[in-house]
Amino acid sequence: MEESKKEKSSSTQKISNAQTLENQTTKERKPFFRLQTFPWIASALILLISSTTLLFINYKSKICENICDPCNTENNPEVLGHKTPQEEYTLEESESSEDDQEKINKQGKNLKLINGNDWDKEVAESTEPALVLFFEPWCSFCKMFMGVFNDLSEEMEGKVKFVKVNTQENSSVKTSQKIEAFPTIKLFKDGKEIDSFMGYREKEEVVKFLNTSL
Repeated sequence: MEESKKEKSSSTQKISNAQTLENQTTKERKPFFRLQTFPWIASALILLISSTTLLFINYKSKICENICDPCNTENNPEVLGHKTPQEEYTLEESESSEDDQEKINKQGKNLKLINGNDWDKEVAESTEPALVLFFEPWCSFCKMFMGVFNDLSEEMEGKVKFVKVNTQENSSVKTSQKIEAFPTIKLFKDGKEIDSFMGYREKEEVVKFLNTSL
């Protein structure tokens, strides 16, 4: 009888020891499991943060591109009241449109509105420096800058030749000069481009640009 009790007690002790060992093994495995899963969680968080940051940067860049850059047919030309190239510029629109058209058509001794046929004579083969304004009539910044450009042509006569090109009507010049935004202003000397800028500039800024470049 006593031997039977001893066997039962021994069996119970073995079961208890086995459970204790199993519990200890489980406890020991938990940190290992955490270590295994941590890199996956960290990678997922890094990927999420990176994706969110890139989306924010792209969104902010697109907004700045549309608002801050000069008129660009590949962006949104209706930002800040720009017209699309498909909308024709007509004299009947308003009084300001008539003034803008007059500025575009204005010519003088030191100011010329040219087409593709005149390019070689007035720019490529010119013996004097030529400041060329590439514009399109629907561009708001072009219309703003036109007055500055015309005034400077009178003030700087004998120093620089001022030339205007409507790229909407002269696509060959637009393509050959790689014009993508408006207004684009390029300075040529001995028929070669030596400097350029894009967008509206005040008169003093253009004078500084010419004095620095020539």
